[in-house]
Amino acid sequence: MPFLTLAKKRPNCYQKEIKWGTTGFRAAVFGRSLKEKYTGWFVNDKKHGKGLQTYEDGTFYEGDWENDKRNGYGYLSFVCPTTQKTLRIYTGWWKDGFPTGSGMKSFAKGGLYRGEFKYGS
Repeated sequence: MPFLTLAKKRPNCYQKEIKWGTTGFRAAVFGRSLKEKYTGWFVNDKKHGKGLQTYEDGTFYEGDWENDKRNGYGYLSFVCPTTQKTLRIYTGWWKDGFPTGSGMKSFAKGGLYRGEFKYGS
């Protein structure tokens, strides 16, 4: 049975777990509200491996995680409220939570950049 607690390691953060344990696949709510959710692999209670994180603002990241940070290949997207289409913000490589390496970023006004990134820029 799921439980809801105030996470001890993350102040002002709620945690609702579907599976107990520190390592393995599970779905959990981690964030400032119950609208943030992570489904994927954990190692020692940290996001590690493939996973999907949805955020309160409606964006979501799907890809590789290492030690609770985006590391490896993945994409950041959101669902357009008017068209209900999924739009990609960034697709490519990540390091320590930032776009780093080869990737593609789309801009709100229609522009597109394809190339190298270093810590987000």
